[in-house]
Amino acid sequence: MDLEKLLADRLAPAFATVTGGPVDPVERALVFALLGFAPVVAEVERTLAFHSLAGHLYRVATAFSAFYERCPVLRAEEPVRGGRLLLCGLTARVLRQGLRLLGIRTPERM
Repeated sequence: MDLEKLLADRLAPAFATVTGGPVDPVERALVFALLGFAPVVAEVERTLAFHSLAGHLYRVATAFSAFYERCPVLRAEEPVRGGRLLLCGLTARVLRQGLRLLGIRTPERM
């Protein structure tokens, strides 16, 4: 399942009852950073410019750090909590896949 479909199928309904989408600008920024992953991978496949993937993963990590600092995940009320947990899981998935493409092993836990 591709990331865009996963976001559309799971994240949108989780936020549907809360003002129509992610409620904080940093949530929105993280969603856009995650959505940018597939195009970057396609570009790397075409150009072999692996530095662009490394740069994008850095942007995803930076967006997640801002999100995690500003948006309570487990203390949030439903359905926001579900959407935020999904963002955490999707971020882990993108970082894991991106680092794997760069040949970097990831820890199981942090």
